[in-house]
Amino acid sequence: MLLGPAHSNRKAEMRADNGGPPLQRLPAVSALLPVLAYVILFLRPTLYTFLDREGAKVLGIRAIVWELLFFFALGVAVSAASKVAGALLVFCYLVVAPSTGLLISRRLGRVMVIAVAVAAGATMLGLLWSLERDLPTNQSVVAVTCVCFAVAAAVTAARGIARRLRALRRLPTGRTGTAAAAPSAPQLRR
Repeated sequence: MLLGPAHSNRKAEMRADNGGPPLQRLPAVSALLPVLAYVILFLRPTLYTFLDREGAKVLGIRAIVWELLFFFALGVAVSAASKVAGALLVFCYLVVAPSTGLLISRRLGRVMVIAVAVAAGATMLGLLWSLERDLPTNQSVVAVTCVCFAVAAAVTAARGIARRLRALRRLPTGRTGTAAAAPSAPQLRR
């Protein structure tokens, strides 16, 4: 489907891929407005609940209520986004882009910035590729995002191999394996 031939009946194909004309998708988009309001109005208690549950309880925040509200809002947002953009693209944005960020960094702030940058960059490149080659847009964006993930995985694996090789070079000559890493027992004098 991604590399298939271009069809002249593009409007019918878009309706089949995206769930119909834009006016039929309007209720799904309007479901995102309460979710946006929740995020804007209740960001602080939700963050306290997830980042420091015990601290939130000390502050009098009922953690279970905020967790339930968050997961309900997340479910509404994912189902509405799946209706508008498609399940594959939503999965890609929710899983592949953050996974790429986790491969590159371990700090939460950096992971979030990297995930957003990967998703935005892959979206732009996927859109350009789709327009240039007359390919389906969602699948093009997903393919570019997965290529970004594969590159990040390859770079991370190469760094790990290089780190292990440097550690092996630091070992004294003639010693290899785990026994070389352990310090030798001190010798007693007689």
